[in-house]
This record gives sequence, C-alpha cells and structure tokens, in this order.
Amino acid sequence: MPITAHNLCHEYSPGTPYAIKALKDVSLEIADGEIVGLIGHTGSGKSTLIQHFNGLLKPTSGWIQVQGVNTVGKGVNLRQLRQKVGLVFQYPEHQLFEETVAADVAFGPKNLGLGKDRLEQRVHDALAAVDLDLDEIGHRSPFELSGGQMRRVAIAGVLAMEPEILILDEPTAGLDPRGRNDILSHLRRIHQHRRLTLIIVSHSMDEIAAMVDRIIVMDQGTIHADGSPREIFAQGEDLRAIGLDVPPLTSLMLELQRRGMSVPTDVLTVQEARQALLQSLKGVDGDA
Repeated sequence: MPITAHNLCHEYSPGTPYAIKALKDVSLEIADGEIVGLIGHTGSGKSTLIQHFNGLLKPTSGWIQVQGVNTVGKGVNLRQLRQKVGLVFQYPEHQLFEETVAADVAFGPKNLGLGKDRLEQRVHDALAAVDLDLDEIGHRSPFELSGGQMRRVAIAGVLAMEPEILILDEPTAGLDPRGRNDILSHLRRIHQHRRLTLIIVSHSMDEIAAMVDRIIVMDQGTIHADGSPREIFAQGEDLRAIGLDVPPLTSLMLELQRRGMSVPTDVLTVQEARQALLQSLKGVDGDA
C-alpha cells in the first residue's frame, strides 16, 4: 500500500495549556492508483493528516508508512520521500516566485541535479499535463497569466518532480466555474496518464462526487466514515449532523423523501436523479 497509518495521533503544543489533539487513533490504507476524497469541516483534522503523508508533520504516537518508508524510522530520508509525494497547498500560485514560467516549473527538478535535456523534458511534460505549452508561455512571467493558468503552472511545478502520490488541498478554491472545470479535467487526465495515487481535499461535495472513487470523512480528528461516494452521500443527514454540506442532488432527494416520495438518496448524476424520479412517479400512478 502506498499509504498505511496505524493508530496515528498528532497533538499540537503537547504538555502546554494550548495542547490540541488534532488526530486521534487514525488508521487507514490508501491503495496504489486510488483517487481519494478527504472531507470534513474546518478543524476536523484533514490538513494535519495530509501533512503526515509527506513527513511535514510526524506522529505524536502511532505510525505512518508512505511508499514503504516509515516517516519516524531511524535515519529516514524525508527529502527522498517528498520527491515521491507531491503536496499542492491551497492557492499554490501564491508560491510562484521565479521570473519565468519555465524557471518556476524547473525549480524543483533542477535541485535534483538533472542535466539540461532531462530538465527541459520534465518542464515540457509537466506543463503539457496541465495543457500549457512550454514554447508558448515558458518565457513569460507567471504573474502575467490568468488565475486558472497560474494554478496550473503551480501544479506543473509539483508534477515536474514526477511524484507517485499527488495530494491537493482545495485545488479549485477561488476559481471561476470555467477555471474549476479546467482544473478537474486536468486532474482526471493526469491520473489516467500517470496512474499516480490522487488525494483531493475539498469542501465542494459536487467536485468530490464527480472526481473520486472513495471518500474519507474526518470529524474531530477521527475517521467518521469511509466508503464510495454513493455510500457516503446516501448518509446525507448524518453528514449534515457533523457540519458538512451534501451535493445538491442529494439535498433534493432528501427533501423529496421528507415529503413522502420513495426515492434513493445515493444518486450522483442528473440522469440518475431523473430516472429515480420517473420510477417514483410511475409507482405513485400505479398505486392510484
């Protein structure tokens, strides 16, 4: 398994009056090539958990193994681990700093000591993965680009390291609908072509429902639920009870159930909702 955690706990400021237990006995496995959505209200432990995936944080107790590396093991090479685990924080374009797009994307792999030809190939491939052309924009300042393009350049900078696991924290935050759709489309293509493990943290239930194979729900530092999108969103009332939103289609089905209609709550697409409504209405007509 690329990621395995057992009884993982993390406490901020331990032994002080300000101690906060952010993770409590978290155990999980994430398989190679999975697309996993991580959801939870603010303070649920999501950000703390993903920072354990590349060794930015270490457990207070328990353990976590990533790509065969125990992050608290003796003599562990965290720099090598971070080459395998790409972490894209929220608003990654704020971390752009080089004079040109090409230089910014090249920054990480250049520090690996790659030769000129290999370095240029890495930059070309990483930009192509997010549908940007090196010859067209490589010489431009990243700060001349649109917000969506800047976001894609920042993601390309992580992809240029050729990670085996890619983690994104709110990858579409602050983007307009077109920019959001573009980013999600590129992430699907990146996963398909590179077959890496993809972990997406998001407050957008629509995006999670559309993107992932599996959802892990965090609440108060623990795993509240773990299952497929269909299984998780069927528990709409339970999600609302812990402060989470649900996709609009789930909300619609829950409301129709409350009004006495016999409809499922695990629909994920408009087509599924339409078929469910037609089936329910046929049942009502048949009873009549």
